[in-house]
Amino acid sequence: MAKISFAHCRQSLFLISTLLCASAAGAAPTESAVNPVAAAPVASPLSAPAADPLLQGLKPSDIVPRVESLLEARQYSQALATADAGIAQNAQNLQLRFLRTVALQQLDREDDAIRELKSMTADFPEVPEPYNNLAVILAQRGELDEAERLLEKVISIAPKFAVARKNLGDVYLTRALNNYEAAAPGIKFNHEFTERLHTLQTWFGHETPSKTATESNNSRQ
Repeated sequence: MAKISFAHCRQSLFLISTLLCASAAGAAPTESAVNPVAAAPVASPLSAPAADPLLQGLKPSDIVPRVESLLEARQYSQALATADAGIAQNAQNLQLRFLRTVALQQLDREDDAIRELKSMTADFPEVPEPYNNLAVILAQRGELDEAERLLEKVISIAPKFAVARKNLGDVYLTRALNNYEAAAPGIKFNHEFTERLHTLQTWFGHETPSKTATESNNSRQ
């Protein structure tokens, strides 16, 4: 099957009314889509839970930026552990849950990422980024029908979400190349077909015979 590079959203989620991924729009982060992680109430020394060492020195509002910085530094295991520690304080923190899936993907734990992204789309159906990243994983696995459905859902929520539109276009291109390559053995002496197939193969980086050689082979058959 054809392979193409789909675009993930890696930034934290913004106000639901914005419905854009900062990595796509090049915009600076705005207010979080969820309230900052709430500080635990002050308790007596005997009843206070032990602070997680990963969160020591961090205010609740610092946890998301810390996870983002770890992802940028490619410290994916530590990013995942820090996100888990923050989620343990506030299981409904949408930003941390999303960043956790990014870390899982980078650690090749795609099945875990898929489960969490599906859970997020159920818990926050109005937020587009989880649908997009879930579609990317499924598209890369060859599940193009489900990827297309998810990306169309994103666009219905956020029509200006450029990353999702790019990914949907890539799904269409993948389908096109798969069908052109399947058709190639049965189509001879068709210059337009050969041009399109060669263009698609070049875009996808496939190792293919040169266009001139392909046309020459077709002309001899």
